[in-house]
Amino acid sequence: MEYISPVTIQIIFNVYIATVFSSMLIASLQFYSTRDRSQVAVILYWMSILFAIFMNGLFPENNFMTAAMAATGTFFSQTILGAVFADLKRVQVSWKPGALFFILMLLLSYILSVAITDAPFYLFALPAVIGCIGPFFYYVYKVMKEKKSKLTLIQKLFLTIAFLMSLHYIDWVFFKPYPQLLMLGFLFAFALHSMLTVLLPMMTNESAWEVKNSQLENEVLKRVEQYRKSENINRLKDEFLATVSHELRTPMHAILAYSELLSSGDLNSEKEQKDAFVTINQKAKLQLKIIEQLLDVSTYLLGKTSLRFESIDPAQFGAALLEEIRPLTESKKIQISSNFAANIPPIKADPKRLHQICWNLLSNAIKFIPLEGQIVFSIFQEGASPRRFKFYQKFWRIGSRTFH
Repeated sequence: MEYISPVTIQIIFNVYIATVFSSMLIASLQFYSTRDRSQVAVILYWMSILFAIFMNGLFPENNFMTAAMAATGTFFSQTILGAVFADLKRVQVSWKPGALFFILMLLLSYILSVAITDAPFYLFALPAVIGCIGPFFYYVYKVMKEKKSKLTLIQKLFLTIAFLMSLHYIDWVFFKPYPQLLMLGFLFAFALHSMLTVLLPMMTNESAWEVKNSQLENEVLKRVEQYRKSENINRLKDEFLATVSHELRTPMHAILAYSELLSSGDLNSEKEQKDAFVTINQKAKLQLKIIEQLLDVSTYLLGKTSLRFESIDPAQFGAALLEEIRPLTESKKIQISSNFAANIPPIKADPKRLHQICWNLLSNAIKFIPLEGQIVFSIFQEGASPRRFKFYQKFWRIGSRTFH
C-alpha cells in the first residue's frame, strides 16, 4: 500500500533540493556581506547534505554503494558540526580518530554485504551509518570531558537537535527500501537541518560575546592589579619620605640645640664647648652621609652608577671605619670591637661603595642594639679563593646584648 503517490514524492524531493540550494545561497550572501565564519560552516554543512542526497539518487539500488556514498556525505556534515562545536568551546580535538572509526565501520559494512548473500539493506548499512555519526559524538565527548565552561541554552538545544538527527540517520537505514516513508523522513530531516544551520551562527555570536566578556573581565582585573600596585608604591613612597625626614631631623635637632647653647653662652667650660663642637661636627657629617645616600638612590634609579676599583687593605679599611663610627656608640654606652683575620691580602673594590655598605651595617647595629650592648666587627677570608672575603654576616642576637 502506497501512502504517498510517486508524483508527490518527486515534488517533495525537488522542493527539498531547491531549499538546500537556497540555504547555501543565503549563507553565501551572508558570508559575503558580514564575513561571518559560521556561514562558511553552514555552506559546507549543506554541501555535505547535498552530496549525500545526490549519492542516494545516483545509486537507487539498496546496496553497499548506496550506503557508503550517503554515509560519506553524512560523515562530512557530522564532522563539521562537531568541529564547530569544539571550536566554539575552545577545545582542540583531532579529526583522525573519527575518520578512522568511519573507515573501519565502512569496511565492516562491506564485509557484511559480501559475506551474507541477499542480506537485508539495514544489516550492512547500519555499521556505515553508525560510523558516519560517530565522529560528532567523539567531538562532543572530548568537549564535555574538558569541562571548560557550562553549556548555554543554545548549545544544549544544538546538541539535542543533532542527537535527533543521528536517530534520523539510523531510521534512514530502515526507511530506504520504502520511498513513502523515506520522503517523510526527508521532511523531518529538513526541519532539523534548518534548525541546526540557524543555531550555528547563534552559537558563534554567543561565543564571540563570551570571548569579549572574558577580555573585558581580564582588562578589569589588570586595571585593579595596577591600581593595587600604584597604591603599594604610594605607600612605600610615604614610608620612605617619613623615614628620610626622621633621619634628617634627628642630627639637625642636635646641631640646633648645641648651636643655641654656644650662642647663648650657657656652656662656660672649655671642655663643654669642645664637646659641643665635636657633637655638631659628628651630626653634620652624619647628615651629609644621609644626603649622599639619597643622591646615590637617584643615581641608581637613573642607571648611572659607576664603580671605581682600587686596591684596599681590609684591615686598615676596617680600623679606619671603626674609629670614624665610634663616636656614635658613646651616647648608648655600646662597646664596639674588631675581629680581623691575620695576613689578609689587599682586595679590589670601590672604596666609596664599600664604605657606604659597612657604614650602613654598623649604624643599623648601633641604632637597634639595646643600651650597653656589644658589637663585634669581623673581617675574615672565606673559601679557598684569595679574593673572597667576608666583611659581615647577618645580625643575630646573642642573649639580649650582643649583635654580630
